[in-house]
Amino acid sequence: MDTSFAVLEGVSTLASGREAAPDVVRYLQSPQLADLAKCLEQPPPDASKRQKLAASQPLMLRGKEQALQPRTARLVAALSDELQLDEELALDFVARVTERQHRRDLAGMTGRAEAFDDDIGGAARQLFYFEAACSLRALGEVVRGALDDNLPHNAQHSLQQAVCALAKQNLAGCLLAAVKRLASSSWAHPVDRAARAGEFASLVSEAHYYGFYETQLEANEAKELLETTRDVSRLLDDACRPQQVGQLAPHASRLRACRDVLLLGALGALDAGAKLRDRNGATRDDSLLRYGASNDDDRTSNKLAANAAALRSAIQQWPSTLGNEARGAKASANLAAALLARPNRWADATSDIEEAVRSALQDAFEGGVCQFLTRTHGLLRGDLRDGHRPPTTYLAAFTEVIVAVVEAALEVDALPEPSSQYGDSLEDVLELIRVLCGRYPQVCDRFFSSEDMDEEAPSAALAHLTLRAGDAARHGDACRAPYLRLLASIARGSEKCATAVADFLRSDEEDSDLRDGLFLDGAAPPPGYGLRHFSALIDRYGEVLRAAELETQLATTTPSSIYVAAPPPQREPLWLGGADAEALAAVADVLTACMKTPAHARRVCAACSNESNAPSRLAASALRLVCRDGDAVAPDLKGALFALIASCASSDDDARTSIAQLVQKASLTSSSGQLSAPPSQLRLPRRLVPNAPPLPPTQLFPGQVQRAPKDPLRDNCLAQQLSSVAKPGVVERDCLAVETRLRTFSGSEGYLRLVHTLGDALDDSSRRSSVRFAARDILLRCAARDDGQILAFRFKEERWRLACRALAVLRQALESYDPLSASWKRDFDAKSTEEASASFEVLYDALSDRGGLAAALASLISAAGKEGDAFLPDADIDTREFLPEPKPQGLIKDANDDKRRLLRAELDVASVERARRSGLGGAGVAWWRRRCERASLDLLEAVASKEAIFIKACRSASDSPAQRALVKAARGPPRRLGDLLLASRTPAVQQQPSTGGSFLRNDFGSQLDGWHDDDLVSLPFFEAPLASLLPELAKRAQPGDALTAGPSIRLLGALAGAALDGGRFLAALAAAEDKGADARSKFAARVAACTDRTMIDEDGVDTADADGLPILKPAGDAGHAALDLLVEPRARHLAGWLLDGGSLEAAVDVAFRSASALENGGDLGTAERALRLVAELATSHRSCVDCVCRDDALVDLVTMVREACSTSTISVPTARCLASALECLAVCTHTAKLPDGVQDQARGRCRNAVDAFLRVDVLQAVFGAAFKLESVASSDAIPEEARKCVENAPPQPSSVLYENYDLVDETKLDDPQVKQWAKHANQAQRAVTAAARLADAAQRFAAVCAGYAFESAALEASSTDQNMAFRTDDDQQSDALALLNEPYGDLAGLSRPRRALAEVRDAAARALTENQSSDARPAEALARCAADAAANLRSLDKLQRSVTVGGARQLALALDRPQRSTSEALRGHLYAALAHTLARARHRDPQTSMEASDAVGERAWGRVCADAATAATPWVRLAARAALCEGAPEDGGRGRGARAALAADALTHGGFRGSGGEGPLVDAAALEASCAALLKLCRTRDAAARVADAGSVDALAAAGAFAPPDIDGGGLRSGLLALELVRVLLRRLPAHQRLRSSAQKHCCARAADVGRRSLAQALLAVEAPPRDLGHLRGRAALVGVIAELAKGEPAANGASPSYVPLADKSSDVVACHARCWRLLAALASENEPERAGWWLACLPSNARERKDALSNVFDDAKRAAHSALWVRLADFAKNAAAAGAPAVDVEVLAASTRRGADGSGAAAAFALEAGLVALKDALRSPTDAATASAALRCAPLLRDTFRNVPVLRDADPDGLLARLVRVVGDALDRVEKESKQPKEQPTLRLMSGAASVMA
Repeated sequence: MDTSFAVLEGVSTLASGREAAPDVVRYLQSPQLADLAKCLEQPPPDASKRQKLAASQPLMLRGKEQALQPRTARLVAALSDELQLDEELALDFVARVTERQHRRDLAGMTGRAEAFDDDIGGAARQLFYFEAACSLRALGEVVRGALDDNLPHNAQHSLQQAVCALAKQNLAGCLLAAVKRLASSSWAHPVDRAARAGEFASLVSEAHYYGFYETQLEANEAKELLETTRDVSRLLDDACRPQQVGQLAPHASRLRACRDVLLLGALGALDAGAKLRDRNGATRDDSLLRYGASNDDDRTSNKLAANAAALRSAIQQWPSTLGNEARGAKASANLAAALLARPNRWADATSDIEEAVRSALQDAFEGGVCQFLTRTHGLLRGDLRDGHRPPTTYLAAFTEVIVAVVEAALEVDALPEPSSQYGDSLEDVLELIRVLCGRYPQVCDRFFSSEDMDEEAPSAALAHLTLRAGDAARHGDACRAPYLRLLASIARGSEKCATAVADFLRSDEEDSDLRDGLFLDGAAPPPGYGLRHFSALIDRYGEVLRAAELETQLATTTPSSIYVAAPPPQREPLWLGGADAEALAAVADVLTACMKTPAHARRVCAACSNESNAPSRLAASALRLVCRDGDAVAPDLKGALFALIASCASSDDDARTSIAQLVQKASLTSSSGQLSAPPSQLRLPRRLVPNAPPLPPTQLFPGQVQRAPKDPLRDNCLAQQLSSVAKPGVVERDCLAVETRLRTFSGSEGYLRLVHTLGDALDDSSRRSSVRFAARDILLRCAARDDGQILAFRFKEERWRLACRALAVLRQALESYDPLSASWKRDFDAKSTEEASASFEVLYDALSDRGGLAAALASLISAAGKEGDAFLPDADIDTREFLPEPKPQGLIKDANDDKRRLLRAELDVASVERARRSGLGGAGVAWWRRRCERASLDLLEAVASKEAIFIKACRSASDSPAQRALVKAARGPPRRLGDLLLASRTPAVQQQPSTGGSFLRNDFGSQLDGWHDDDLVSLPFFEAPLASLLPELAKRAQPGDALTAGPSIRLLGALAGAALDGGRFLAALAAAEDKGADARSKFAARVAACTDRTMIDEDGVDTADADGLPILKPAGDAGHAALDLLVEPRARHLAGWLLDGGSLEAAVDVAFRSASALENGGDLGTAERALRLVAELATSHRSCVDCVCRDDALVDLVTMVREACSTSTISVPTARCLASALECLAVCTHTAKLPDGVQDQARGRCRNAVDAFLRVDVLQAVFGAAFKLESVASSDAIPEEARKCVENAPPQPSSVLYENYDLVDETKLDDPQVKQWAKHANQAQRAVTAAARLADAAQRFAAVCAGYAFESAALEASSTDQNMAFRTDDDQQSDALALLNEPYGDLAGLSRPRRALAEVRDAAARALTENQSSDARPAEALARCAADAAANLRSLDKLQRSVTVGGARQLALALDRPQRSTSEALRGHLYAALAHTLARARHRDPQTSMEASDAVGERAWGRVCADAATAATPWVRLAARAALCEGAPEDGGRGRGARAALAADALTHGGFRGSGGEGPLVDAAALEASCAALLKLCRTRDAAARVADAGSVDALAAAGAFAPPDIDGGGLRSGLLALELVRVLLRRLPAHQRLRSSAQKHCCARAADVGRRSLAQALLAVEAPPRDLGHLRGRAALVGVIAELAKGEPAANGASPSYVPLADKSSDVVACHARCWRLLAALASENEPERAGWWLACLPSNARERKDALSNVFDDAKRAAHSALWVRLADFAKNAAAAGAPAVDVEVLAASTRRGADGSGAAAAFALEAGLVALKDALRSPTDAATASAALRCAPLLRDTFRNVPVLRDADPDGLLARLVRVVGDALDRVEKESKQPKEQPTLRLMSGAASVMA
């Protein structure tokens, strides 16, 4: 294996359980495997080689000397210095990225946006880091895979052998050497290298931990491991020094996790009681530490126990340093030595062993090991792996270590005493265990006794520790709070633990029988530690503070008269002391933890009080404490009390309602004001802003002293800005005062939790105030720019935790806000006089121009996306931070004020310390940051889902609370979120001081107290502008980010589909800092990796500080969301932009790899979406078909479809996936037929897929699959509650493309029975819809395959000239079948094409016959499929008689269905198929026609006749009549006269109803069959009269036969037949006025309307030559209709017509005549029609024509069609001239006559004869002036034609032509003679004529 990346890919494949290549196994057995651990052991720079570089001498490159250019030499030297590499090795890295394509490949593999096009040095550096990372990751996969019992035996055995081989090759030494190398100063700079050092160190530590997990270490390895942890700890201590913070701090902070993992590995490896593997590679099936399980069998002794004394001596010789990290590392090493010295069984321990263990434990406790481990975030809170997986394995191992330590300390009596002066005390031990319980709840179960537990069992140690702590709490106050906090953490473990702790705290009651099954048998809490005591304690403290407050108020009251005694001296309010507040908070914490569920809450409240309203009473006691001032009751105590009140409210609905009333009366937050606009700027100290402009130099005057710099933490300018406005609510006062001063917000967090628990139980005023508090006081504080966060929050995780609480409150306000909710109706009710609801304020704040919610969410998402955390050393608490703001000297009266200030500082220090300690047991910063990020995305998604209907409601609101709120806010109407994103811009940083705003107002003043203007800098308030949300969302579309990727992509889809057009969306995304390329590559990678189920999900375990937060909804599969977005119709342009390059192939691979789920039952959702994506891409990207056809993927897909369809039942997901697969096949095969579409190889493989589908077994399986869906039993009766939801609130679709197709929204139902009905009803509806989709997809693919078969059959057919006749005699019938050829694309060579078409038809009919009781919806698709196949078979020859007769019989059987399983559309398709089949039989021979008609059966014919007369749908009636016409015999003989009579009766008396408003929803096959059948019937005048009288022309028009063709020429196939039918009817019935009116109405409609496209405009446009031969024939057919309409009606005596065609000379008729004259002029102007003419550009319109496109046959067909058009135009001219039309163009007639005389053939002869006749009629006397003028202009041409053209010059004198020439010549002479007379003579003649008339 050549590269480390290839090694990583191979090893990952093997470690994931898939079959790996043989070279991977060989690599694991080779000595090269050890190089993975030595990837960082590179030779350093060499002085001699550096001299060669400087002297331009060659270096060795891969065994050969290589001369270097000076530029390359400088590049190699710089790379060698930066990476500390040997010069030749640096040259090798440079040489590997010299080519640009290699650099681009490297950028693609590393996921970087830039391609290193012009940066060879950067590419070489990246290559070094990339190979090192791949090597270390591959090593990690090997060592972790060896421990995975879920792998196949062969794979696990190979990995285990590899780990054993690595251990023998000094794996431990190599890894520890790598850690030391990474900890050196050479990796500290630059920043990118320091970040790489942290990443590599984490990978190395993991490899060491798992490589020696439960494995026996050697003595030197254990010593080296401990020394490495010591050295890294020293580095951390050095980084904490003030002078080193700017140099080593970022580098060292990234090594902390590495040190912690190594330290935990040392503790586990040095445990004498651990069960270890031997170094020879022996394996076992069970495990000790991996999942926290214990083993009862004898343990293998640790071989290092013999070296315990030497190890202890070596640790004692370590230098004693004062740094916290080094001191903690030494204490941990002593703890490991104690574990190593402990015996296997304590019953066998000697005094020497006990003394050794005791001595080591005492040294560890004196060194503060518990404090160190508690403070160590890497073990308990850090993210030890990428992907944010919880460190479960580490915590399980750490649990075993702690249990062993506690057991040893109890056995040797080494447990520290309470309040110890040195090192750890008992409180620290309890705190460590409490923190471990918070992060690993499985520990809590080990505190309780079981039936088989004895006192010497390891698990009994924790129970004994609990009892020891209880004794200490009883005898002293120091352990009181730690003991209670430990009980609370135990109760949070599980419901069983909560019950056990509550019972334990009730066991001291006199009537209690709960003394069994607790921590140990007979255990009881200390006296006074019961639940009733806790409740009484809270009540008593509340009474004391309330009494003190009342005394203070009375003391400050002014006397009402002089007789009243003077008030006592002013008294200060009473404050709770630090110990009292801590104990009271612990009591509240215990009570809250025991109320884990509502049942637990009711039980605990009942134990606290015997009254019925026990929850309300306990909550009232706590609420009385909460309402006190923040200085009297510490914020952390308020937070605990708020949590207690929330738990009480969750007990039942009555308690929730009563507690909500109490909270409303307390007025915790102000109900005045509104959600104002957020501030635009924030003023911060200059020293906190990294990029702030330098301070301008100031000149000191003589005697002036330099001003000392301000301390930002003491003179907190942010606190002054926040406290500029005071509010009456106690929560807001505390937030702006004491919590802002302390920079911890426990009280505010508790209040948000309480508000979320109460929810809609609060009234509107309280909910509005809570929403305003969450959105402005909290959320804006959390969303402020990062430069000011150090002034806002002391602990980083508190920022994200507080934001999560606020977001939960806002999301709860939006959840139930819809048009059906009471708050929505009240907000938009014009009669309501109340204020707008809290939900309205949240939604409007997110969608208004100056709203703060959307900007705050964007800022939070941007801040959460930043990688890594800043290094903040754990320094000692500085009491200066907690001093109150300095007051003027006049307010300080005596020394008591100073004492009170010192007391306030002590209380603040204690409060902050409690907050710090409580945070250690919760989740880490990363956990809360990612949860906040997810909550922000969910809230934005909720806003996007409601924005459209909300904006619409706001626009229509008038004089309602919503309208008044909009006017009051003065911020404009709400806008779509996407429009807000595009409209926002990044504000520029102002250099000058400004009076920017605070969190609450913008006019706090130009100068803050204690600060000068030049000390402050005005910056944008938010971390990122609103416009940054787009690139941030796109960045989250990356593999492995399962928590946020799905919501981000769904939100992108909502923005791209609803608010933004494609161009603006792409422009905004590309305008980001990364130019959109990074987002594009990651998005495409997500699509390509969506089937990878090895992605690591988020930690789903709740933590102690997450109580009360709503459970996160499933994030949804991010790959599904990405595929949905790409297939989204409104955002389809994204597919081509995001899936360019290799990503397109990746998407195709995903589709066909995931399609295997049809066989093995995998993820069908991914397969469905991926196949649908490929189908959508194939329609617009022809290269997608080439990617699909790289191999036989389509054939394999057909095979998988057949196998999936062959099962007895099919599930709904399988049916949807099958439909997507068939759609993908249909699109790809259809695209392969298009000209210049795909490559020849792809076209051939598509034909192979068609061949595979056109098999009898495949057709039967696919066509029958739609009827195999598993049935869902559901009741038809709809419950009343569900009926309201069905009628008033239909469920919204999950997306535009993938609707849920539900009947009712289940989430809005409460009754379980109704919900059960809704579930069954929705499942049944989904099954029906899936069956319909599957049948439609099968029909589409079958239609494409039928097209292939038709082309193949046409290739085999003989090329006969089937041209439309142009002769005008009645006996010659035009061949209508020549117009039925469908343009299906290129010809393909399929075997047995006719038989395949017949099998498609018969298979569809057979599926309908076998499933007669099935639903009609999927059956309609199969009937349409049968009609398409029959239509293709109709125009083919050489079809066996049995196939035709059998097809008619199968179709008749398919018609015989029950009434509930049929529909008119279904029968209409079958009628069309039957008509085509009978027509094929009639064309074969009369005997076949008779047998096919008889095979249908009289029962089927009866149904056909019934639908032909009574069907409500026009096209169904047409199809039925077509079948009747085709099946009716020519005569009534042979006993078939009844069917002929039925056919005539149906055509004559059926009537055409409903053709006016139904629209042209017509099946094309039925329309074609109807037109052809009517042409057949109209052979005689009587039959034509019956058809005309029945209104067939109007029916055809209603069915869409006369609709204008599409731009690409579609729609002409049935239109040709319809026009030909109209022409035949007009010829046979020239005097039928209704027929003439209908023909003029439908064929000449909108000809004069320029703005609309009509049939006349599409076919008669002379400026647009016909596109294909079909278009040319359609033009001829329409001209033939107009020619017939131009005839005059014959007189009664048989004389010539004497009047115009129609009485009304409409503009449409005039326009059609004008177009025909222009067409005739265009044809007559062609001098050489054989060689040049516009009609020569016509393209083939069907398969047969394309076959003959390069031969004379096609040219002859074009000439024939052109001649037909010329004949029709000449006929039109003759008829128009005979009828006396005013627009007859004599010049055009002359030109046409001349061309007819010059030409040859029947068409020229007809044109010559018609032209002469038309000239004769046009020039008859009297002649108007315009005609005479035109005749004079064309007279020379005509005389030349008469004299010189042989056909006229040599004509028979007695013949028709000679006579016409003489008549026309005489008319010309007359016109010329009249033109030479004086101009006055006509006037006089007219006057004389007028006089004679008057006489």
